[in-house]
Amino acid sequence: MRHGLRLFVILVVLVLPLASPAASPEQLYLLNCWGCHRAGAEGIKGSVPRIKGFGAYFLQLSQGRTYFASVPGVANSSLSNAEVAQVLNWMLTSFCKDQLPASFSPYQPKEIEQFRSKRMTDVIRVRRQLVDQLLAQGVISRGAMEEDRAFNTPALSSQSTNGSASR
Repeated sequence: MRHGLRLFVILVVLVLPLASPAASPEQLYLLNCWGCHRAGAEGIKGSVPRIKGFGAYFLQLSQGRTYFASVPGVANSSLSNAEVAQVLNWMLTSFCKDQLPASFSPYQPKEIEQFRSKRMTDVIRVRRQLVDQLLAQGVISRGAMEEDRAFNTPALSSQSTNGSASR
């Protein structure tokens, strides 16, 4: 009987944290996004784009909202649609508030569900196209992109779709 009680106590100690209240968006970011995008959303030079001070620019484009919510790390995440919406909204308001368009409306779980159903197969190409649109519209400057190119436009692993070499 004593062993059964010990086993019960061990199980309670191990399982109780799993039954704790929902994690905050910041905790969800730390557990699910931090490894690649880093604690301050600064990214990893040469491989992982930064979000800080840049990510919200995508929301100024009609396809940008879809892009931000359907990149592989989001689309393939084990988080629920509601948790993804919370994390994205927290990230945008925490790391790139100054770049948010005045018309920004927070992501909603139903919207995340729709975006996640469309798998992005060439995230680097899509990102490059969106960055090119932002440059063409004057939302971001070429000088700023050149200075920050390693974070915002990782090298393509192959040639672009029009057959020309990557920039």
